[in-house]
Amino acid sequence: MMQSLDQSIDRYYESWFGINAAYDKWAAQNGIATNALYVLLALNDQQEPLPQRAICLRMQLSKQTVSGVIEGFVKKGYVTSTPAPDDRRQKNVVLTAAGRRYAETVCGALREFERRAMGDLTAKQRQALVAGSECLCAALRRALEL
Repeated sequence: MMQSLDQSIDRYYESWFGINAAYDKWAAQNGIATNALYVLLALNDQQEPLPQRAICLRMQLSKQTVSGVIEGFVKKGYVTSTPAPDDRRQKNVVLTAAGRRYAETVCGALREFERRAMGDLTAKQRQALVAGSECLCAALRRALEL
């Protein structure tokens, strides 16, 4: 029996909220707020300073949320935040040595959690998951342009 669009949307919501809840629980169990985790993920792979605006765009977080997380990381000595040379209103953020160690620990543990979960899926299921997510993301973007 074919699902209606509304049934598909409802099932999608259930999965989406469940995935978000799993990440929230993982973050709480590892002593980090979910939004702080997302900012840390954005910074972890960067060797050069990253504009705060780029973090907002990549992680789909508000400027206020990212600013608050960055302020907390500055107080802990995990990042430095300096005005961008081309626009003093913008801030460039980079991990300190202590921040890099912290990010490697947290992001490494997260990656292991994700590997365990993804490892429960077959290669075909993983490919379908990623392909389906990419298709839905593109379709949502197109729907916003209407």
